[in-house]
Amino acid sequence: MKLTGTQKNNLWQSTKLGITALLLSFVINLFFKQHYIIVETSILGFTIGLLTGLFEYFIAQVKLRKQRFLVAVIYRSVVYSLIILFSFTMLATIKLSIVHQCTFVEAIGEKNIVGYSIESGLYLLLLFLVLMSFFINILVQISQLFGPGELLNYVIGRYNKPVPEQRIFLFMDLDSSTSIAEKLGTEKYSSYLKDFFSDLTEPLIKTQGQVFQYVGDEAVVVWKLKEGLKNNNAINFIFFVKECINKRRDYYLSEYGIVPEFKAGMHMGETLITEVGDIKKEIVYHGELLNATSRIRSESKKRNQLLLISELLLNSISPKNGFHFKDLGCTKLRGKDQMIKLFSVEPIEDISLKLC
Repeated sequence: MKLTGTQKNNLWQSTKLGITALLLSFVINLFFKQHYIIVETSILGFTIGLLTGLFEYFIAQVKLRKQRFLVAVIYRSVVYSLIILFSFTMLATIKLSIVHQCTFVEAIGEKNIVGYSIESGLYLLLLFLVLMSFFINILVQISQLFGPGELLNYVIGRYNKPVPEQRIFLFMDLDSSTSIAEKLGTEKYSSYLKDFFSDLTEPLIKTQGQVFQYVGDEAVVVWKLKEGLKNNNAINFIFFVKECINKRRDYYLSEYGIVPEFKAGMHMGETLITEVGDIKKEIVYHGELLNATSRIRSESKKRNQLLLISELLLNSISPKNGFHFKDLGCTKLRGKDQMIKLFSVEPIEDISLKLC
């Protein structure tokens, strides 16, 4: 079976996690001067890291995406504990079978794995890893509320005071939301929005984007300049979303009787990033960039264009092959004095090949 690009990337990420765990185990052993079990713990670290990565990238990202906080924490903790126990059992079995020149069955039974773990001191590491898995999972779930990397920024206080940074913003919202909401009813429409926003996940991961906020039927996505321009990630995102929706066309028709359609506007520039709030803290973006991007999105709906981008963003894109950019001329955005040149964007190659 041929692996897709996404599956290859997930496999590589899992391997990197295994290597990281191996190096971490090695360093911890040196720090605590446990040289006599350094080989065992390094192998154990790699195995646990690799299996955990495979679980996260191939199973958890799909199965746990919509689960409740507590369910996801318990599920992950149980799986992590099983991975740790399995890895430890396999390591101990191989070790005992080599030392005592016996079969795996004999190593598990006669040579007593429990006794080996106590004598070697590995049981302390085992207990530590099981406990840590629970706390790590809580942090993982909390991190998802903030977005990738934002929990760390909050902890270290990076944006405690306003910091100017370059960003690419995309505002997108669904078409005909009012009429669809009236047709589906409140509860069904809420489920419709949840499904649509959930379908943004794979394109976000693929393009290294991050959701700034959801407002009603609107999603605001942001990229750091380097990540957004790399491989035209920011431009690709909207077409990846369209491809994901097309793949789920039958589901949407059977569940809601309609396939989501949307419009988007994209712009780049400087924005101020800062922490706000006392009772509820949040990292937010301030500045003219957001207002202008929102107006470009409104213009895309007015002109019935899937995606409109600013001239500033177009000039920063390299290479431009793979897309057709149509000059729509200068436009005075609502509430703005300055004119801005806008361009519509259409892919000229099969976008699904990039998404795989």
